[in-house]
Amino acid sequence: MSAPGRPKREFSPGEEVAQRLEGSPSSAPGRPKRESSPGEEVAQRLEGSPSSAPGRPKRESSPGEEVAQRLEGSPSSAPGRPKRESSPGEEVAQRPEGSPSSAPSQPPELKASSAQVGEARLVVRPGGPAVPAPRADRLAFESWQEQHRERAEAALLRHLPPAQAEPARLHEAMHYAVLGGGKRVRALLVYAAGQACQASGPAAAAALDAAAAAVELVHAYSLVHDDLPCMDNDVLRRGLPTVHVKYDEATAMLAGDALQPLAFEALAGMPIAPALVVQATQVLAGAIGSRGMVGGQAIDLQSVGVALDLAQLETMHRLKTGALLRASVSLGAIAAGASSAARLALDQYAQAVGLAFQVVDDILDVTTDSQILGKTAGKDEAANKPTYVSLLGLEGARDFAESLRGQAHAALADLAEAARHARALARLADFVVLRTH
Repeated sequence: MSAPGRPKREFSPGEEVAQRLEGSPSSAPGRPKRESSPGEEVAQRLEGSPSSAPGRPKRESSPGEEVAQRLEGSPSSAPGRPKRESSPGEEVAQRPEGSPSSAPSQPPELKASSAQVGEARLVVRPGGPAVPAPRADRLAFESWQEQHRERAEAALLRHLPPAQAEPARLHEAMHYAVLGGGKRVRALLVYAAGQACQASGPAAAAALDAAAAAVELVHAYSLVHDDLPCMDNDVLRRGLPTVHVKYDEATAMLAGDALQPLAFEALAGMPIAPALVVQATQVLAGAIGSRGMVGGQAIDLQSVGVALDLAQLETMHRLKTGALLRASVSLGAIAAGASSAARLALDQYAQAVGLAFQVVDDILDVTTDSQILGKTAGKDEAANKPTYVSLLGLEGARDFAESLRGQAHAALADLAEAARHARALARLADFVVLRTH
C-alpha cells in the first residue's frame, strides 16, 4: 500500500510475479480482497470487467469462450478513466501486484526461480518476436534439454528390437519412426515432473527412463498412423518422408501397431512398487484410447468441414493432443512416488500445457513454412478443419496460448515448497508456447 505523498517504486515484471507467488495483502485499505483462482483471474483479464460488480452474478465460461468474449469487446471496468493497453504478458505479470514490504519470507531459490519465470512469461508471445531470457538461464535450460533428450534416445534404443532382427523391414520402419528426430517434449515432461517431485536413486531414474520411452513410443505410433492416406495423408514428418512413403502403407500400419504394445512393455518393467506400475499402466491406457488420443482423432476426422464451437474444439484437442502430454507429467510423478497433493498441482499444470501445445500448433500451421515446421504447413486450412485460428483469429489464438501459459505457471506455484524444483517444468511451459516449429 503506498503512503500519501510518497512515490511508488516501479517493480520489474519478474518482481511482480515473484510477489504474486509469495502473496501480499490487498492494496485497498480497510477492504479485504477475495482471492481468485488462476482461471478466474485470467477470465477477468480477458473479459475486461471486474468480478466485483455488485448485484450481478457472473456466468462461468470455458477458456475458449473467455477469449471470444474479450475479442468481442467489453467496457472498461473503470468508468471515466482511460485504461492503458497492456501486452498479454504484462497483463499476466501484473495480476495482482502486491506490496513487497509485507510479503512473508520465502526461500531465496524459489524467489529467484519465480522472478526469472515471470520475466520469460512477460517478454515473449507465441508466434511473435521474443526477447531472450537471461543468457545463463537460457543456456542452462538448453543444456538440460539436450541432456535429457539424449537420455530419452538411449532409453528408446534399449526398448526397440534390433533393426537387423527379423522381420528386419518392420524393425527398420520402427526405428525410422521413433528415432527420426523430434522435440521429445513428452519425454522431457516425464523427466521434469520427476525432478519436481525430487525423484532420487537408481530405481527412480530407471522408472523415469521407462516412462519417457513409453510416451515417445506411443507418440511415434500415433504419428505413423495419423500420416497414413486413410487419415491425414501426409508425406512429410520431421523434415523427412513419412513412414508409409519411405516404406509402404502396410509396413507403416504394422510398425505403428508394434510400437504401441512396446510402450506398455516398458512400463511393466519399471523397478518401482507394483501398485505404482499398475497406476502408470492405467494412466497411459486411458490417455491413448477412445476417451483420449484416439477418441480425439476420431472427432477430428468427423469435423472436417464442420463448424465446431469453442467448447467442442477444446474437447477435441484435450483428447487428441492434450491427453498424452497430461499423461507424461502424471507418469513422471508416479515414477517419483509423488504425493497426491503434488500430483494434483502437476495435473493442473499439464492440462494447461497440453491444450496450449495444440493452440500453438494451430498458430504455426498458418505462420510457419513447411521447411521450418518439418511437416506440411497449411494443411488444416486446406482441409477446412476447425482450428483455434479459424475460430479466434491469429491474435486471439496467440492471446489464448499466453493465458494458458499463465495458468501453467500458476499451477506450479501451488506446489508450495516443492516449487523450487519445478523450474524445468516452468521453462517447458514457455518452450511449448514460444516454439517456432
